[in-house]
Amino acid sequence: MNFKVETPGLASVQSALGRLAAEATREAVFSVANEVRTQILVNLSGRVLRVRTSALKRSWSGFPRIQGAPGSPFVVLSSQKIVYARIHEYGGTIRPVSPGVQWLRFKLASGEWRRAREVVIPARRYVSLAVEYARRRVPALVAAAVARARVMLGL
Repeated sequence: MNFKVETPGLASVQSALGRLAAEATREAVFSVANEVRTQILVNLSGRVLRVRTSALKRSWSGFPRIQGAPGSPFVVLSSQKIVYARIHEYGGTIRPVSPGVQWLRFKLASGEWRRAREVVIPARRYVSLAVEYARRRVPALVAAAVARARVMLGL
């Protein structure tokens, strides 16, 4: 027994699904990146790090930029160069690097001056925590992105 199934309009359905997939992917990638950025700003508002100047927070004020091909976009989410951003995220030991200098000298938030041969900075993962938070929200963000793409494409 043989069956023949006619599929009029299949090409237009495939085309619409392709556009939907590309637009939904772009929307989802942007939504996840924006969620990461938003959470970084929350983390830098006193949740993970104490705020002194807000310079680190201001460095993340730009919005994510979508780049790449329509079917496989990626996001550039960056901050301005703040020299202490990396040590806050990963932690580490700070030592003098200038020749002949044996002591670090620095001013505490209280205004008191201190000196030390090295300072150990614990990791305060403001970016990693934001990525983890956004990762848990991916299913909801993708569903919302697909719904927005369907509306945009009139499907």
